[in-house]
Amino acid sequence: MTQVFVGVFETLSSERSQIVRGIKRFYRRQDALAKRMEEGWKLLGEIDPDTADPALAEQRAAIQQQIDWDSRVFDDRQRLLPVVCEQPRVIEQRVFALSRAIQEQLAVTQ
Repeated sequence: MTQVFVGVFETLSSERSQIVRGIKRFYRRQDALAKRMEEGWKLLGEIDPDTADPALAEQRAAIQQQIDWDSRVFDDRQRLLPVVCEQPRVIEQRVFALSRAIQEQLAVTQ
């Protein structure tokens, strides 16, 4: 039974580590997206919104469209954040529950 626990622990520990690495990647992507939006706002501020130049107006519209899209993606990801961050704790709870069940089984078989 002890070997069963070791196997369960190693498997769930590996799964938890993968999820934590994924959360770190998630944060890096969110940070990069936030910086890109910030840069977009900066560029947008440099172009006169009342410009008569069609090329500048088109460039401004394209920047605004990219900012709008990035904002939507950023917000959608932020809504997922609580669920994503909850996963390591759920795995820890599973390890605890399984270890208790194994411990109880060991007590019965002795």
